[in-house]
Amino acid sequence: GIIISDFESLGFSVGLDYKDLSGSPVWFSDRTQFSYPYPRVQVTEVLDNGHFLGYGNGKGFEFNLDSEVVFETPSIYGVHHDIHKTDRDTYLFIDAYFEGHPCPNECGPNLPDIIVWQGDQFVEIDTNGNLVWDWKAFNQLSLDEYNPDWIDEVFDWTHSNSVHYDPITD
Repeated sequence: GIIISDFESLGFSVGLDYKDLSGSPVWFSDRTQFSYPYPRVQVTEVLDNGHFLGYGNGKGFEFNLDSEVVFETPSIYGVHHDIHKTDRDTYLFIDAYFEGHPCPNECGPNLPDIIVWQGDQFVEIDTNGNLVWDWKAFNQLSLDEYNPDWIDEVFDWTHSNSVHYDPITD
């Protein structure tokens, strides 16, 4: 009877009681428990152990009902849009990866010959923060595939919003 809703622009999640259709808040994430300087967290998953999984300010978190952080992704990775905990007790998330590459043909005269391309990197880490697996768009996709509408000094070349682990196909 509880709906978990994210208020991304406000930087927190809330649990709403919908049994009586009142929408009364019964829980919220305590932003003071998360990384500074700009604490925020959005819930992406409610885990079987009753914990929440979420992200904010480039970090991934597993935290309990009291917003006590029980896991935080290492600083060498940035988490955007999604984080998922696998049945192998690992964390799978999306990180941005940056490389310098030639500016595509559609670049205007105000952009340099080499610009920063931002590509997705899918990362799996264990509970100690050690790398288990990763996949980088730069290693798999052609730089000839892009949307010219997004070209800028930092070119958001690929921009995934979610990740899912399928235990059946691994």
